[in-house]
Amino acid sequence: MKLSSVLLAGEYLSEHSPDEIEIEGVTAVHTEVRPGMLFVCLRGTRYDAHNLLATVARAGAAAALVEAGADYTPPKGMPLFTVKSTRRAYAFAMSRLCGNPGEEMTLIGVTGTNGKTSTSTMLYTILREAGLPTALIGTVSCRSDEKCYSPDPNTEPRRTMTTPDPDILYPMLADMKRDGIRYVIMETSSHALALEKLAPLRFTVGIFTNLSPEHLDFHHTMENYLAAKAVLLTQSDCCVVNFDSEYAEPLVKGAPCEILRCGAVYH
Repeated sequence: MKLSSVLLAGEYLSEHSPDEIEIEGVTAVHTEVRPGMLFVCLRGTRYDAHNLLATVARAGAAAALVEAGADYTPPKGMPLFTVKSTRRAYAFAMSRLCGNPGEEMTLIGVTGTNGKTSTSTMLYTILREAGLPTALIGTVSCRSDEKCYSPDPNTEPRRTMTTPDPDILYPMLADMKRDGIRYVIMETSSHALALEKLAPLRFTVGIFTNLSPEHLDFHHTMENYLAAKAVLLTQSDCCVVNFDSEYAEPLVKGAPCEILRCGAVYH
């Protein structure tokens, strides 16, 4: 396929044209690079994949996505495409590679410090009992009643997180669509929201359970943590919010979606 199938006009800067480059796949893991693949350079807390450009070029990568402002040495002979956020571009590239499967299913996203798994499981059970073809993506497993979609944690330990990385999430959604799944209940972690893993997805319903101090090694402040959760509201048509949480009011301030308020104490 052409690189232009996963990287659209207006999303990059480059002296090369994606219409002229054939790719065999997309990866952000340098050890998985094969000849003809597109490599996406991600900057993490412990390493910067821009330092691996020479390595992936030798492995036969057809092109690479690099992030604006990153420090790197361009390898000879391998086209580079500069994007504002490689993490966002990676999610969109994987979604497009898989045929944008999320667009053809009803997605329900559940976020919150606690209660994501319980809430998701209850919703999954209700929809299945109603006879609706439904799947669950979350901490315990990714499954429908007929099939387990979770990668084997013994062989894929890096992929056992609450919300899978784009290279596993979007192929999983494509598998679900092919299997006739129409509804997907998904636990949406603050990490996934902050790192834009879910940027291509539109949720019919978002759900916010609560917020308490956790994951501050990543978010650093409660304000940042709340801002990550608030991303779900920007990608949802409506959001059910637990107003028993002290963070509910600041969460919904300026929200672009319809807000449905609930709570055991809230009136």
